[in-house]
Amino acid sequence: MKRKFTLIELLVVVAIIFILMGLFFPALQKGREKAKQTACMNLLRQYALATEYYTHDWEYYPDAQRYLLPETCFLSYFAKGKETVPEDIVRCPGDFRTEEYGRLGECKQGNVIVKVSVGVNGNNISDSLSWRRFGPVEQWIRPRDLKNAQPSEICLWLDYQFQLPFVNGENNPLTAPVAKMATVGSLGRYAFRHFNSMNSSFLDGHVGKVKLLKSTINYGHDFATGTSWTAGQLPSHVRIPFGARPANATMFPNGFPKSPDVSFE
Repeated sequence: MKRKFTLIELLVVVAIIFILMGLFFPALQKGREKAKQTACMNLLRQYALATEYYTHDWEYYPDAQRYLLPETCFLSYFAKGKETVPEDIVRCPGDFRTEEYGRLGECKQGNVIVKVSVGVNGNNISDSLSWRRFGPVEQWIRPRDLKNAQPSEICLWLDYQFQLPFVNGENNPLTAPVAKMATVGSLGRYAFRHFNSMNSSFLDGHVGKVKLLKSTINYGHDFATGTSWTAGQLPSHVRIPFGARPANATMFPNGFPKSPDVSFE
């Protein structure tokens, strides 16, 4: 006669299965997030290569305001013949929280609006609408124009989130997602969505991470309550890792001031 499982034995088996799931699920979830982080970094490598090829062909860096528009030719280094930007080019694979919080940027191309979560640093790249206190100016930059002392710690392309308020005459939808200077208690357009890190391609061409050494909420999209950038370093520290504009680089002969709030990996 075959022995049947008792109800208690079945419950014990079910409990063991749930315990094992509780042990393995966090590791599985972390593995998935790591895979998305790697995919994001691979996308930023494409940006770094496209920038290198573009500056080789055109001498100047692409325009931070218009680089996603087909007529600027920067798009052709990603997808030849495309009239609009495919979302897999302009969105981080791990940006689902950014979308959930309603913080994807919007790039308008004719009648098409493309959602964006990869941004550009307007400080060390060409910018046809580079804002100053007295209004906008054009800033056309060649690689040899950059005088920054730490090119391995200055972002060109990075994880991005769109946050209000609009500054310096911005309109919505944005022509392109340009990262702006953060405020004292805000991350601004930075998105540290990869385990409190922001993926970036840097001025020297390598791709790495900027680790935020501060507490955050909303998966790296906001400072935790009571948390802010280190006091006494404004405005310089909130421009880290953007560096100074080329015209201001001579103000820092020993290199741009480092922020205690971030580390580079």
